Amino acid sequence: QNDLQAGKTFIPYTAIQWVPYDEGYYADFYTKQLGEFWFNDGVFFKNIPANTNLLHLEGFRLAETKASLMWQCAIDSQINIFKLCRSVDQFNFDTINEYNASSTYGHDYIVIDHIKGPALNADTLYYKVIAKAINGDLLSSNTIALAWTGTPNIQEVYPIPSTDAWVHVKWTAGGGSDLNYQIFNTSGKLVEHGKFTASQWDNLSHLDLNYLSKGVYFLKLQLLGQEVLKKIILK
Repeated sequence: QNDLQAGKTFIPYTAIQWVPYDEGYYADFYTKQLGEFWFNDGVFFKNIPANTNLLHLEGFRLAETKASLMWQCAIDSQINIFKLCRSVDQFNFDTINEYNASSTYGHDYIVIDHIKGPALNADTLYYKVIAKAINGDLLSSNTIALAWTGTPNIQEVYPIPSTDAWVHVKWTAGGGSDLNYQIFNTSGKLVEHGKFTASQWDNLSHLDLNYLSKGVYFLKLQLLGQEVLKKIILK
């Protein structure tokens, strides 16, 4: 963690000269920075640069009890098994499932984790993928954290007032859930209606109201039995 501010610099092997010295060698190279220098052995192929992202994991909360996880591996052909792991404390990980490698470069692994038991009570869930290579070596991905608190909810409507006739709605619900909306003028006349469908747990939807005259309107939102009425102002 002590190199986050200074950053990292990668020196390719072509810029390093190995000079015989005593019973071994020393590395001769040019650098503008002082600090620690680490050698990379090129891992599986012995020629992979140190800045290569070998195994990258992404994910998001999909529903109240579901998480969507996606990963890619730059050395898929050298991997035998992927283990998807979950933790509630970021330190102690349990293996959820194992998946055979596709042996195809650039393959997207997409998995839905159906969460049960005590993990549902955690504020945050942590995930990582461990790859076991054909030669037995292990490779770990980055660790991601997914917030796991709250229930389906209409969280925020903004900006009020709106100066560009755009209004945004921040809401949470399981993938596939509908947020229905109606817009009324001050006389109570319905001027617009429609719905947004959740693609994941955290959603941000946008209303383009440029076709409406400037003034005051009322936005009615309905989500899974919840109903919210908001006054919006277009300036």
